[in-house]
Amino acid sequence: MARPIKSRGTKVHTLDSKDSLKKQALATRIDQEQDHHFMTHDALADVDAGRVINHQTIQDWADRLSDGDPTQRLLR
Repeated sequence: MARPIKSRGTKVHTLDSKDSLKKQALATRIDQEQDHHFMTHDALADVDAGRVINHQTIQDWADRLSDGDPTQRLLR
């Protein structure tokens, strides 16, 4: 049996549960990093394929957000 560890709250954690929390946190972080990697890869593929929006178009759209309807779509 794992020995108890004191915590700040009323709950008492064991070494086993702390190790489990660490493993879960690490697994979650690894998943996040993999998602980030795949999103970056997909974004770079979009750029390579020319699926981009001109900077001035984005600037004009952003400027219109304060003047009008923020749901107005970006147009090429």
